[in-house]
Amino acid sequence: MANYSADFGMGLLAGGMTDGSICLWDPSKVIEGHAKPQLSAMKHHTGAVSLHFNPTAASNHLLASGGADANVLIHALDRPDTPKQPFVPAPDPSAAKHTAEVNKVAWNTQVPHILASASMNGSTHIWDLRQKKSWCELRDAKKCPVTDLCWNPTEGLQIVTASGDDANPVVSMWDLRSSTTMPLSQLAGHTQGILSMSWCPHDTSLLLTCGKDNHTFVWDLFERRPVFELSADTTASAAANSGFGGFGMPALRVQLVSQAKGRALHLLV
Repeated sequence: MANYSADFGMGLLAGGMTDGSICLWDPSKVIEGHAKPQLSAMKHHTGAVSLHFNPTAASNHLLASGGADANVLIHALDRPDTPKQPFVPAPDPSAAKHTAEVNKVAWNTQVPHILASASMNGSTHIWDLRQKKSWCELRDAKKCPVTDLCWNPTEGLQIVTASGDDANPVVSMWDLRSSTTMPLSQLAGHTQGILSMSWCPHDTSLLLTCGKDNHTFVWDLFERRPVFELSADTTASAAANSGFGGFGMPALRVQLVSQAKGRALHLLV
């Protein structure tokens, strides 16, 4: 990590716990079966914690956390064995803050000092760490809980947020260049709240969503409709016969074929 990347060739493994603590492990030691793979543990939140490492190489020592205590913190892990005291993205006298449980934090894919955080009352803050303030706040008009958010993998001013409300289970698409008060469009197809999303890093017109209704959709963002549904009862044997390369088995990556356009979809799940 940062200046200590040589010491952690496989990076770091971080876990946000339900008691508010954050644990750090050396994954190489985990794989080797080392007696003490854990590097450190810290507790600066109360309640469940969401985490995200900064994806930029020069800033990958920065770990963002959001907690059930409505706080967002930045942890500088230059020395993972002795973590520094975390800092907030918008220190006082800034009045910007969440007032409800933070469900998700996500670093911008293009700009390393931009972070998004989403909460249970429909508020999503876009933080500018360089300016030490909230650059804008995206609000759900119905104050539905935001259960997940994703930045466009290649366009740093586009973001999607997911509603966990059973009465309004939509994905809101935002283009921060045009408006921070109204979403560009909304994707409606789930019948219950949305749980999580993944934006395809290989084809940014594709988005994967799963919901409490047991449906998992692949969306075409140009057509703004689902073009494929993953079966909830897919078994390993059926997957092998259908040519999905073992979908249904524990895996990090699954390849699907879109019936709408006949192209390969590479999606992280």
